[in-house]
Amino acid sequence: MNTVDAESLTFSKCDNISLQLARTTDDYLGAFTLVHDSYVRADLSDPHPMGLRIMPHQLLDTSQVFVAKYDERVISTQTVVVDSPLGLPMESIYPDVIGRHRASGRRLAEVCCLADRRLSPKRFFDLFSELSRLMAQFALRHGVDDLWIACHPRHAKLYERRMGFQLMGDERDHPLVKGNPAVPLRVDLINLREEYPKVWTQFFSEPISEPALAPTPHPEADWEYFQRIAEGCVGEFAESSPHVAA
Repeated sequence: MNTVDAESLTFSKCDNISLQLARTTDDYLGAFTLVHDSYVRADLSDPHPMGLRIMPHQLLDTSQVFVAKYDERVISTQTVVVDSPLGLPMESIYPDVIGRHRASGRRLAEVCCLADRRLSPKRFFDLFSELSRLMAQFALRHGVDDLWIACHPRHAKLYERRMGFQLMGDERDHPLVKGNPAVPLRVDLINLREEYPKVWTQFFSEPISEPALAPTPHPEADWEYFQRIAEGCVGEFAESSPHVAA
């Protein structure tokens, strides 16, 4: 994977695809639009009048959106939400599991809001893996011990086999994706090198430069607009998470 400039990387299989932290309003709009369209297409969410899906957690200073762009168009995205007083999104269904690990003193983060222009995970997994490498190094650089994800049960084996995640609980219905089933997975970043050396090599053997991992201040002029859209989710979160107040 080569560096495009100080703030982005190139996808190993296509020089026209760049991987980076979201930095501009267009980056965020592209990510939120892609998540909306992907979730609606997969019947994980109802359409929003503005064509955007934004979770309150994504707008925190402790969160970071990542994007892959082809000719400046966002084609893949994911978000890492570092634990904060608002909690993690997956606590809406796994408060016991997350609470237990938080109490152990680990610093947790959740990978969420994954979306890609293509339908099949097997087709987009190479790009997702390289974008996840950027995300994982960002998370480790910011003191995260464990990365968590709530995924559909049929995708769990792929995350376990390719990324070193481990199943951490039972299957439950996820209210934030229209009641579809989910299972909790965790990867231990601190012990990954010993437990999954091949995965560690894939994600951490080549350090990414500091400029590519440095976040850019949110575009304040548009952040209020994004926050107003995200407010529509607050009631939904408040019904199932003790960390969110309507």
